[in-house]
Parts: sequence; C-alpha cells; structure tokens
Amino acid sequence: MSDQTAFDFVDKMADVRARAAKWAFALGVEMLTAGGMKEDAARAFLGKRIKDIGKPALLRAIVSAAFGEVADPKTYIAAAGRVAPGRNIRRPDDDGDDESAGIQPWMK
Repeated sequence: MSDQTAFDFVDKMADVRARAAKWAFALGVEMLTAGGMKEDAARAFLGKRIKDIGKPALLRAIVSAAFGEVADPKTYIAAAGRVAPGRNIRRPDDDGDDESAGIQPWMK
C-alpha cells in the first residue's frame, strides 16, 4: 500500500467514525426522548456522559441499550462506565493495549 493510499484510508475511516458517532448520538437522543425526556435535556445528558466516560464508551452503551432492548435507557446509559465498589473491572473501552509502548521508562 502506498503512502497516499494509506492516507486516503485513514481519512476515509475518520469520516466513517464521525458518521457512526453522529448516528449513535442521534439514536441516544431518540431513545431518551421516547422515554419522556425533552430533547435539550437528552442532549445535555449525553454530552455530560461523553465528558464522564468518553465518546467510545458512551456510543457502545447507546448501541447496547438499543439492541439489548433495555426498559430504561437513561439508567442503562447513566451506569455505563461505572464499576461497583470493590470490583476490579476494566473500563469497556480499555482493550488492554499498552499505548505507551516504545516510550522510554523515564518518560512515563
């Protein structure tokens, strides 16, 4: 794969991720408003959850709530990314990869 082809692929994947994030956020708003929340409140709630747990974890929670047919999506989404006290569980977006690989130990 040439450098230009690799750059094109990276650009296309960034576009795909952006569209997927918009779709999932819209789905979250739709689920929450169907449950009785006003649209502004739903958007504010989801925005706060992005700040709390990050976009990937929130988007996974929204899709899981939609396909899991949960009765109360707000409670489900609110609980996403939380760990019960005393439990040692990885965050859903923690794939276990060491992102500091290659960094000198004194830089960590």
